[in-house]
Amino acid sequence: MSVDDPEPLEETIAVLSDPETVARLGASDAELARGESVTVDELAKAMAHRSSSGSSDHR
Repeated sequence: MSVDDPEPLEETIAVLSDPETVARLGASDAELARGESVTVDELAKAMAHRSSSGSSDHR
């Protein structure tokens, strides 16, 4: 980390200061630990479907 570029540290502090974001990160880590993941192709298909359906749910 460069002292000339504090932005990454500021972003980390912002994330860790938001309890909801920290909870979502913890839930994501738990899903990965249980083997709950998708392939790149599955993700691309889901994102294409999401954008074509006009969904604005960003959870």
